[in-house]
Amino acid sequence: MRYFRAGLFLLGTLFAFSVIMAQDTAPTCPTIVQAAVAALDDLCADTERNQACYGNLTLVAVPQAEVTDLQFEHPGDIEDVVRIASLTLSGMDEGVPEWGVALLKLQANLPDLLPGENVTVLLFGDVELQSVPIPPELEVTVSATSAINVRSEPATSGTIISQLLPGADVTVNGRNEIGDWLRVRLPSDGGIGWVAATLVSITAEDKEALAVVTADAPVYRPMQAFYFRSGVGDAQCAEAPESGILIQTPEGVGTVALNVNGVEITLGSTAFLQAQPEDFLYVYLLDGQATVMAFEGEQIIAAGEYVTVPLDGELEAAGPPSQPQEYADEKVTAIPVTMLETLAAPVNASTATAVPTVSAVATIEPVASCQITVSYEINARRGPGTDYPSLQKLQPGLFEGVQQATDVYDYIWYQLEDESWVRQDVVTAEEACSNLPVLAMANFPENHPWYYGIHFCGISLGPVQNEYRPIRIGELLKLSFSVGQGPDTWDEANPAVEGLTPTVTMDGIPQALTSVFYANNDGLSGPSHVITGVWRVTPGTHTLTASWGAYSNTCTFTATGG
Repeated sequence: MRYFRAGLFLLGTLFAFSVIMAQDTAPTCPTIVQAAVAALDDLCADTERNQACYGNLTLVAVPQAEVTDLQFEHPGDIEDVVRIASLTLSGMDEGVPEWGVALLKLQANLPDLLPGENVTVLLFGDVELQSVPIPPELEVTVSATSAINVRSEPATSGTIISQLLPGADVTVNGRNEIGDWLRVRLPSDGGIGWVAATLVSITAEDKEALAVVTADAPVYRPMQAFYFRSGVGDAQCAEAPESGILIQTPEGVGTVALNVNGVEITLGSTAFLQAQPEDFLYVYLLDGQATVMAFEGEQIIAAGEYVTVPLDGELEAAGPPSQPQEYADEKVTAIPVTMLETLAAPVNASTATAVPTVSAVATIEPVASCQITVSYEINARRGPGTDYPSLQKLQPGLFEGVQQATDVYDYIWYQLEDESWVRQDVVTAEEACSNLPVLAMANFPENHPWYYGIHFCGISLGPVQNEYRPIRIGELLKLSFSVGQGPDTWDEANPAVEGLTPTVTMDGIPQALTSVFYANNDGLSGPSHVITGVWRVTPGTHTLTASWGAYSNTCTFTATGG
């Protein structure tokens, strides 16, 4: 049964914050909250992607069935969320004192190429959360001697959505019933596709252990899908929030999909959630925009609004979401947004900033996303215009559009979930795409005066070499490496690297490759292999390395742009 309160017990008062214990008088509700907020940054500063941190007393973690060494008993303990089956936090109790707080950092559906970006999830007060088990996954290697196709469904008639190079490692998380096709997770964007089982190295035993899935079955990463219950209306003082879950998605990465109590929630924003069995799931939006879907019903909510979804006795969605309604200021005043990585002040409808739209669609409510079909290889660019550099070559497949803009030549461009842009006339877009939120070109800096190329020791950040400008923090840059140069190194067929997989790392973290190709340099310096990828700039000094077999190239540079 998903409603799992029975059988769990609290740890009591074995541990407490020193700032509370040192007081001469009994701690009060405001001081308990202040201590928890003050301590969280220190206790949970080292939490990484797909990890949970024990923030404040009292909290009980139940491990997954196969886990026997879970260490999650004291404030500051950090564990991988995949090892945790459920969490139970204590509500505010001044007499003990206690108030449970836990922090999660989740990948959800964010791509692997953005390893520093995470969904921040903060649980506080009387909350119980249970993860939805994810199917077994395993790493396999492409055993074919040439690139293999990744298709949209388990059949050769499926659309080719990507390719995998010989020797590439890929995550497999399911199979069709016969077992001749395997479902894989694309390293470039976290998307899902299918490959023929004969083209990868997998034992019959491992293949049999995979879950049998259909082409349209959802795929979740750890804690991307969960059930939870919380107190409602239980704030003990004006400085304390009601119990619940606060969720914030990283800026500039499009939307993030979560499944909460069987309800599909798409967020590009900050939201506060509460849930009661045989009552409702409450979704309050503090900023941005969100889409809530259940029982074929869909509601788009803006900052300052909330919707409810009916729940049965096991916390499962039992009906479609309600119409959006405005919530009162008092509902969100004490929510601890300062605990989040990115500060987001609670707002209501009177202070919310409307999603910009052009006058032609001003009366049409913007949609959160739409489906865009790419039928042949096209450029995905850094901004809405051909003057912006190409970040990658998109292969045929399905993509989600999240915003739109019209360039100076009156061409419409769609922004995809990875922040790249494609032009309307080279793709096929759903009718709903015309209702995407509109970004004015004034939001984009002029492209021509900028120099995108940063060319150091054989590494080009951007497509134009030997031109310089400060690297802008937070932007997406194209990485381009040449390896194996030299007049006598290889012939153009490159037998020295046949069957090997090129790799690119940034500060030791593997980066997703978007393309690999030969360049013969007109015979002047011998053939080389060029490897490209995409990286989001973070401040500081970085080391970028590309390797292919015995050949490698390394560069260290400093990002100091604003």
